[in-house]
Amino acid sequence: MRSRKYSRSLSRRWHEILEEMVEGGGLIAAVLTDFQGLPFAAVLHSEWQRRWEEAELPQEIADILAAFAPPLIKISAQLRNYVGTLHVDEVSLRTQEAFFMVSRVISFPDGGEPLILTALVPPRRAYRRAMNRAIRAIQRRGREEIA
Repeated sequence: MRSRKYSRSLSRRWHEILEEMVEGGGLIAAVLTDFQGLPFAAVLHSEWQRRWEEAELPQEIADILAAFAPPLIKISAQLRNYVGTLHVDEVSLRTQEAFFMVSRVISFPDGGEPLILTALVPPRRAYRRAMNRAIRAIQRRGREEIA
């Protein structure tokens, strides 16, 4: 796997994509990380931002989401080694209150370093369409940056 350093301008574009996904999809938050959990972009829905600002939770939410994904994605890859035909396209965790933390791997056709998109989803909220759109947009932006 070839490592690629992502530019600040690309990170700003990714932030805009995540903002559109979170605000438009009614999600709580999203973060885009590498496999070590280093965040490139993080967004908290404006409504939740207002609710949690006094408690200083916004940064904690981004940190939790950034740390959540890499170990679970790695475990799913190890599981595939044992089971064989298992192909995991997302990993999720559901809370007792029916919130979801959902992570998806974003691959780049040029073989660049894959990224992980993680979202915090409120109960009874559809998220796959919003995440799919964001993933396609992130992949397009990555190709534009390389070209």
